[in-house]
Amino acid sequence: GIGQETREVSVGNIVDTITSMFPTLHTLCIGPGLGRHPIVFSAVEKVVHKAIESNLTLVLDADALFMLSLKEYRSLLEELRDYDRCVMTPNLMEMRRLNEAISGGSADTKEGYKNIIVQKGNVDTITNDCHTMQCEEEGGLKRSGGIGDVLAGTISAFMAWNAILEKENSKNSTDRGVINQRQQQRVFASWTACVAVKKATKTAYQQKRRAMSALDVSGEIGEVLDSMEGGLKLERCNEMQQPMHE
Repeated sequence: GIGQETREVSVGNIVDTITSMFPTLHTLCIGPGLGRHPIVFSAVEKVVHKAIESNLTLVLDADALFMLSLKEYRSLLEELRDYDRCVMTPNLMEMRRLNEAISGGSADTKEGYKNIIVQKGNVDTITNDCHTMQCEEEGGLKRSGGIGDVLAGTISAFMAWNAILEKENSKNSTDRGVINQRQQQRVFASWTACVAVKKATKTAYQQKRRAMSALDVSGEIGEVLDSMEGGLKLERCNEMQQPMHE
C-alpha cells in the first residue's frame, strides 16, 4: 500500500493544483467521474473546506454524494448542509443515504438546512430552508447514463452566472431581505437548469429515440437556452406593448 507520507504528499499536490485555480472560478462542480479512491476522497475533503473558506459556490453530485454519506465525512456533510452556496443533486437513493448519514431519517427529511437540494426524479424538487420549486417539465422517455452529469454541469453554469450577478450587485449583503432574495435566486437558477436539461432530453429523444445518449442531450443545451431566452424576450416585449389603462 501507499505509505502515509506518500499519501499526504499526493493529497497535498491534488489540493494545491485545484485550489490554485480558485481565483478564476465562479463555481466548482465535484462528483461526475470522481471515483471512490480514499486518496481522492481525502483530497476532496480538503478542497471543499478551502472552497467554503473562499466563499466559492459548490455543486456536488454522484461520487461526491456517496463520499458524504460515509461516516467519516459526517461533519463535512453537516457543514455543507449549512453552506448556502452549496447545491447537492441527489436521486432518491442518494438522498436517503445522506439523510441516514445525518440523522437516520427518511428521504423526505430535508428541512432546516441552508444549502440547496435538487432531488432528481420525474419531477425535480429544488429546495432550501426558505424556498421550494418543482420542475414539472416533460423530459425524454429514455434515461441514459450521464444525464445527471449534464444536469450537474448545467446547474454549475447557472450558479456561476448567478454568482457573477451577485458580485455586481453586492450591496447590503447582511440585510435579511437581501439574503433571502439571493437564496431565492439561487433556487431559481437551479430550477432553470433543470428545465433546460428536461427540454434538451426531450428534444434529443425525439431525434435519436432509443439511440439517445447523454452526449446528445448535452448537444441540445445551447439551442434550448437560446429558445428559452427568446421566449422570455418575446414575453417581455408583449408586456411592454400592452396598452396602459388609467
